[in-house]
Amino acid sequence: MNLKTFFKYVIPTILAMWVFSIYTLVDGLFVSHFVGPEAFSAVNLAMPVTNGLFSLGILVSVGTSTRIGINLGKNNITKANEIFSSVLYLSGFLALVISLVLMIFIKPLANFLGATGQLQVLVVDYLSFVLPFTFFFIVSYILEVLVKVDGMPILSTIGVLSSAVTNIVLDYIFIRYFHWGIKGAAFATGLAQILSFIIFIRHFILRRGKLRIVRLWPKMSGLAKSMKIGFGDFLTELSYSAILFFFNRTLLDIYGENGLISYTVVNYVSLLLTMTMSGITQGCQPLFSVYYGKYDLRSIRKIFLSALVSLFVTSLIFFVPAQAFPSSLIGLFLSKEDPEVFSLSIKALRLYSVSYLFLGYNIFVGGMMAALNKPRFGILISFSRGFVFIFLFLQLLRSLAPEFIWLAGSFSEVATLLLTIFSIFRLKKELRSTCLPERS
Repeated sequence: MNLKTFFKYVIPTILAMWVFSIYTLVDGLFVSHFVGPEAFSAVNLAMPVTNGLFSLGILVSVGTSTRIGINLGKNNITKANEIFSSVLYLSGFLALVISLVLMIFIKPLANFLGATGQLQVLVVDYLSFVLPFTFFFIVSYILEVLVKVDGMPILSTIGVLSSAVTNIVLDYIFIRYFHWGIKGAAFATGLAQILSFIIFIRHFILRRGKLRIVRLWPKMSGLAKSMKIGFGDFLTELSYSAILFFFNRTLLDIYGENGLISYTVVNYVSLLLTMTMSGITQGCQPLFSVYYGKYDLRSIRKIFLSALVSLFVTSLIFFVPAQAFPSSLIGLFLSKEDPEVFSLSIKALRLYSVSYLFLGYNIFVGGMMAALNKPRFGILISFSRGFVFIFLFLQLLRSLAPEFIWLAGSFSEVATLLLTIFSIFRLKKELRSTCLPERS
């Protein structure tokens, strides 16, 4: 493994995640400027649901990618195709079921997210136009990941880029000219997911790589294996939804709607960073799996060290502007007409951005564990980070120092980092002591 191979997979994946971030940011810009700050807050309240849909895609795709990558590394292409096809059939069916269930319980779901009054109406409007596209949210993401393990990382970027451009154009048309408001933003996002699905599925139908869609009776046991491996990454992605949910509910209690607006802005500003860290992680995962299948521990070590350097540089690139120029970043989403909200948002960004220095390592190591078929470490890291520590520190700061509630994420990341370092040493011992092929 050399740096050229590392960047061949990592850079396209980062670009794909950036594109996703950009069109999510554009969604926010259109809604905040053409619909209003209340609708902007409603999108943030609904975001745990859309993140949750992508989490389900990750739950399936990461484990499937690991199993396929190990078999491709062993040159067992028949087995890889069986895994791919079986998981594709079952995940598509489950996505349709999930869509139906969420649509039936859409109002209780909005209540659970903390939406009341007019915010509840807006959240329901948004979700009613997003949830019918659940199949494409989940399956297109699965295909995007599997395109990379099939040796076509650039195609994943092309698919995401095409989807992003489509979403931005439709946002402009639906919101600016058709005046569909928050519904237009949701509808544009759903239609964009259909396009990416078509681009990725076409690759496999035309058989342009090693993976093929074959006829077989899908096995739930195979899907369960993939989910078991990908559960840590699923928790990592789901943790974004959990953190959003915990912060939204806490800030509503402390600051009211002003706190929710400020956190919405901070979350959008932070999105590009988290997507970059996720891009580094997901770009490395197919490499980890393939070299693990070949029992090439030297290459695994090179990937790990290259990623650590990339994470360190990335964290500084985002941390410094957040500390030095917070008003410029906040100004992208808010005007200074409401100085109270603008001032609160600047304070929030400066405190919240301390977490930028730590979160990348936790995301990466959790993903690496899944790619090396060691899911229990990844589960420990992701669950601690996204559910246990964030909840504990939010409650602690809420009671002792509510003005510093924005530091809860930083404390959570530091506490998780201790578990991450422990997991790395345990993984190192396991790889050195066994070096044996694992069942995929």
